[in-house]
Amino acid sequence: MCLPHLNIINSSFILHFQPQYEIVDDKLFMYGAEALIRMHSVDGLIYPDAFIPIYEQNGNIQHLGKFVIHEGLSTLQKWGENKHTENLSLSINISPIQLLSSNFLYCLNEALSTYKFNKSNLILEITESIPMNISKECIKKLETIKSYGVRLSLDDFGTEFSSLKSLLTLPIDEVKIDRFFISKLASCCSQTETSIEIVNSISKISKTTNSIVLAEGVETIEEFKILKKMGIINFQGYLFSKPIKIEDINSNIKENGLELDVSPHR
Repeated sequence: MCLPHLNIINSSFILHFQPQYEIVDDKLFMYGAEALIRMHSVDGLIYPDAFIPIYEQNGNIQHLGKFVIHEGLSTLQKWGENKHTENLSLSINISPIQLLSSNFLYCLNEALSTYKFNKSNLILEITESIPMNISKECIKKLETIKSYGVRLSLDDFGTEFSSLKSLLTLPIDEVKIDRFFISKLASCCSQTETSIEIVNSISKISKTTNSIVLAEGVETIEEFKILKKMGIINFQGYLFSKPIKIEDINSNIKENGLELDVSPHR
């Protein structure tokens, strides 16, 4: 099996999960989550920005990526065994190095064969930096992933120069609007009106390609209201929930179901 061979990965890393919500009949319901990796240390948890670049440089990013995929798929299998969580989706980030490696499809297919769950509940997130130079090989690889029944998401949308080309060329199911734009929607700065226009345009263009539009990094009720007024119905961010442990998600679902007040407060 294409499992990680480094003991440090299994002993020093853990996945946290940030819930994702959708508006249905003017109520927010949790429909999925994004898996976010954290590193344990004597000083507490270390966030990806601090160690991902190091792992990309020393060649261990693929081992780390395999760990995240297997942990994520194991979570989906467990969710699938519970009627309260069987329809939840899980988003997993795939690094450019990981995706473009020669054995990625083999390892992904093997992992998919190892765990039993609804494959459409798995969403692989690729960043816009991946398709900067979109090649036929890259498109073919993404189409192969789609043939497995897995969905694809374009993360950090709008932060690179290939945005429109990415939407028209890649087999994307979801577009995540980057926090950079969301944070300026209600900031009362000179960029507010421009950001509103950009986010609105991204939303409209994405919908013409039948892609789900998810606003990530939503942190204030003002941002949420502006996005809702634009017709965006999918959200992720600290306003609703910070990344939490899997047991906290399961406990919250068991106690409160999947519904969240449509006007959350902090």
